[in-house]
Amino acid sequence: MTFIRAFHAPAALKPLALATLFVTTTSALAQTQQQNKEQAEQTLLPVVVTASRTEQSQADALPNTSVITAEDIKNSQAVDLPTLLKREVGIQLTQNGGVGSSGGLFLRGTESRQTLVLIDGVPLTKQDASGTVSLEHVMLDQIERIEIVRGNVSAIYGSGAVGGVVQIFTKRGSGAPQTSLTMEAGSRNTYRISAAIQGQSENKTRFSFAVSQFASDGFSSINSQQQNSANPDKDGYRNGSVSGSISQEWQKGQEFGVRFFHTDGTSDFDSSFGASTDVHLTKSSVQTTTLFSNNRLSDDWNAKLTYSQIYDKSKSNYNTAFGVTNDSYTTDTEQILWTNEFKLNHNWLLTGGLEHQQQAVSVDDGYGGLYRPSRTLNATFLGVQGHVGRKNEHQLQLNVRHDDLTDFGSANTAYAGYGYAVTDSIKLITSASSAFNAPPMGYMFAPIYGNPHLQAERARSIEAGAQYNVGKQLLRATFFRSRISDQIDYDFTTSTFQNVKHVRNQGLELTYSGVLANVDVRGNLTLQNPIDEDAHTRLRRRARTLLSLSASKAYGPWRVGTDMQYTSARQDGAQQLDAYPLINTNVRYTVNREVSVFGRMDNLFNRDYQTAYGFNQAPRGVFVGVNWMPAAR
Repeated sequence: MTFIRAFHAPAALKPLALATLFVTTTSALAQTQQQNKEQAEQTLLPVVVTASRTEQSQADALPNTSVITAEDIKNSQAVDLPTLLKREVGIQLTQNGGVGSSGGLFLRGTESRQTLVLIDGVPLTKQDASGTVSLEHVMLDQIERIEIVRGNVSAIYGSGAVGGVVQIFTKRGSGAPQTSLTMEAGSRNTYRISAAIQGQSENKTRFSFAVSQFASDGFSSINSQQQNSANPDKDGYRNGSVSGSISQEWQKGQEFGVRFFHTDGTSDFDSSFGASTDVHLTKSSVQTTTLFSNNRLSDDWNAKLTYSQIYDKSKSNYNTAFGVTNDSYTTDTEQILWTNEFKLNHNWLLTGGLEHQQQAVSVDDGYGGLYRPSRTLNATFLGVQGHVGRKNEHQLQLNVRHDDLTDFGSANTAYAGYGYAVTDSIKLITSASSAFNAPPMGYMFAPIYGNPHLQAERARSIEAGAQYNVGKQLLRATFFRSRISDQIDYDFTTSTFQNVKHVRNQGLELTYSGVLANVDVRGNLTLQNPIDEDAHTRLRRRARTLLSLSASKAYGPWRVGTDMQYTSARQDGAQQLDAYPLINTNVRYTVNREVSVFGRMDNLFNRDYQTAYGFNQAPRGVFVGVNWMPAAR
C-alpha cells in the first residue's frame, strides 16, 4: 500500500508495529484505569454536536472528532485561532508572518477551501479567488469551545467539508450572571484587553456579551535575505472584536434569540514585488448575525430554524514606488437552515432538514477588474443513527444529502459509519463517505484567469480505526485514505483555473486526551502522504509528519504547562522548508477566588522557522497578564 511507504519502518513490519503500538498503549492505560476509576466516574468526556448535528458524547462520535473546551483554551493561553488549531491532530497552519497575517489551513492535507469553518453553525466561506477563510482574525476572547471533525462529511454539511469541519462556538450565557476582565502585555509592544458578561436571569433570559482589543507592533514578516526587494519594517496587527447573544425561553421547550459575532483586523504586510520602501495595509471585517428559534414540538420531535447573514470584507492599500493602488473583496451570504431531530425509540434518532443559501461576491482588484456574481444553493439532508445488538454493541450512522447549486446542477453525497464495541472501553470503527466542493465564484468569474466552466471537485474516503475510552481517557487510532478528482488549480498553459489534478492522501492519525498521573495531557500524531497523482509529487507545503504534545499540572494555586509541536520538512514550490520543533511554556497563579495572574513564553528556544517560504515566524516572546472574575452573586 502506498501510505506504508510514507513511513520509515519496513513495510512488512508496519501493520504489526502499529497494532503493537495501539495494544501496548491501551494496556498501559488499562493499568491506570483502576487507580483513576473514582475520578473517571465523575469526569466524563464532553458532549459534541458537529459529528452528526445532534448531541452525543465525544466517545460516541463515529467521525474522528476533537474538542477544545473553555478550560483547554484558558490553559493554552493562546490568543488567536490559528495558534490554537495548529496543536490539533491532522491540522497544519501556514501564515505569511505573525498574528493577523494571511495563510492557509490544511486538514488531512486538503486545500484551505476544502475545509468548512463554522461559527455557531454559520459557514465562513469566501467567494473571491483567495481560496482561504479569515481564521487569522478570530480572537479567542470570544470563543467558548471548538469542535473539529476530520474526513468527508459533505453528506451532513455540503460543499467544502472534504477535509472536515471546524466549528467555533462563541460564549453563551448560563447560570448566575458572571463578569470577567483580562489584561495582558508583552514582547513586541503587544497588549490585549478583554471583558465579558454572561448568565441567565430568573425568567430564563440567557445573555452573553464579550469585547476585546488586541495590538502588536509585530516584526518584519518577510525575510529580506530571501526577498531582496522587501521592506524590512515591522509588520504590526490591530484587532477589535465583539460577540453577543440573548435568548428567551418564552414557554417550556420554546426558545427564541439572536447572536452575533464581529471582528475587525488591520494588518501591515510586505510583498515580494515592488521596492524596499513599499508600505502595504489590509483592513478586514468578518461578521455573522443569526436569528434562531429552538422548538420542542413534541416529546420526540425537536426543531430548529435559523436565519443568518454572513459578511467578509478585505480592503488593501498598496503604497508602492509605482503609485497607490487599492483593492476590495467582499463576500455576502444569507442562509436559512431548518433542522429536525426525531426520536424513533430509545436507541434510534432520525435527523433531517432543509438549507437555502444566497451567495454573492463583489470584487475590485485595483486594476480595473470588477465582477459581482451571485448564486443560489438549495439542499435537503437526512440522517439516522443508533445502536443494535443484545448489548447495543453495534453502532450505525447513515447520512445522505442532495445539493442544487446554480450553474452546477446537483450533487449527491453520503456517509456510512459503523462502530463495534468489543468491550465497554474498546470500540472498532470504520466508515466510507463521498464529498464535493464547488469552486469559489472568484475562480470562475475573475477577469483573465477565471473559468466559468469549472466543475465541482469530488472526493471519496474510507477510514478504519480503534478507540479506547474510560472516563476522560480517550485514545483513538485512525487509518484514512481519500482521493479527490477534478481538483482545481491554476493552469499555466491556459493561464486560467482548471480542473486539472487528482490528489490522494492516506495515513494514520493517533490522538490522546486525558489525565495521567494527575497531569492533563493532549497528544497528537499524524503520518500522511498527500500527493499530486498526476505529477507524482507531494502537495505544496504539506508535511508528512505532524506531532504535538501538551501537558499541564496543578500544584496548589499554581498551574504549569508546556506544549511541543513538530512539523517535518516540506516543499514550497522549488524551495524546501526545513523541519522544525516549537516549544512554548505557560504558568498561572490563582491569587484568590476572583484574581489570577498568568504568563507564557512562546518559542522558548527562539527557533527560526517558516511555514511559507520567504516569510518569518515570530521569535521568542514573553507575555504576562491578569484575570479578574468577581464572584457570581
